[in-house]
Amino acid sequence: MQTWLVHMRRPVRLFRELGSAGAIAFQIFLAANVLAALIHPLFMAGLCYTLFALPMPWANAILDHAAPIFATSLFSGYASTIVLDLIGLRRRGLLGQAWVLVLTPLHWFLLSLAAWRGLFQLLQDPQRWEKTEHGLAVTSRALRSSPEPNRQRELRLEQPRRPAIVQIGPGAPIAPMKIMQTARDSLLLAR
Repeated sequence: MQTWLVHMRRPVRLFRELGSAGAIAFQIFLAANVLAALIHPLFMAGLCYTLFALPMPWANAILDHAAPIFATSLFSGYASTIVLDLIGLRRRGLLGQAWVLVLTPLHWFLLSLAAWRGLFQLLQDPQRWEKTEHGLAVTSRALRSSPEPNRQRELRLEQPRRPAIVQIGPGAPIAPMKIMQTARDSLLLAR
């Protein structure tokens, strides 16, 4: 959300620098993904209400027109997630773990929860930023590139379990400066 907002401060400049195709792709990959995560629980509530709570005559009339739209949206959203996840698992040689993709609907609900939490945090405390730690998985390239096997184990144990929270006060430098500083500090600690 914040990335999209930062880039959309100057939409004309964004379109000029990325070109029309790049700017449209930017909107699809950033704005549409966040919007999909925010809309998902509302969509599912509407679907459940339509299927289970409406009286039968009304439900049949609504389902005649809405069911294909609900079904197509649900299927294409979950299917695209599963296909992309399968591609990632295959690239990492982890197709044996593909059974976890059965939990895609749960993943989408958790993703929605995170998106709503992020939206509320952005509205309540826009200077707060919860940094996601990357490279914690055993199969991470960062750990595989470490020359010493014992150092790989130490890196896994040293990583914090909760995301680091960076608080930027009013008048502080723009967030990317703080991000770069935090990333540089964590790299120095990892060595």
